[in-house]
Amino acid sequence: MSQYQIIGVFLQESHFEFSGHHNVEIQKGETFLQKAYKIEKDTLQVVLTVAFKAGDENAPNPYSIKSKIVMLGVFKPSDLQDSNLENFANINAPAIIYPFVREHLATLTAKAGVSTVMLMPVNFVALNADSNK
Repeated sequence: MSQYQIIGVFLQESHFEFSGHHNVEIQKGETFLQKAYKIEKDTLQVVLTVAFKAGDENAPNPYSIKSKIVMLGVFKPSDLQDSNLENFANINAPAIIYPFVREHLATLTAKAGVSTVMLMPVNFVALNADSNK
């Protein structure tokens, strides 16, 4: 079984749009996740893209939020031929990267003067099982 060293988690892209009145309370939103990985040199590079959108055009204070955050996690496996590499790339690595995405979106919304958005936790084991069906 391979061991994985975390080289780093890096912000690749950050896009945030807000329209409406500040100090609005974000009730709910939609989150979309996409993950991809590649092996480059002796590292495993995993990209996690998270898009979030929320809005209520019918509220007393209408608003719209759109955000896209792309984070890159770079890992050094002790064995690039490990049979668990794909599982690590699809489950463990995104689970390591995701808290960085959550923190970034929370910071963006706080700086925009709206209620802080905390993305819900994600079960990457279940998500991976669903994508393999």
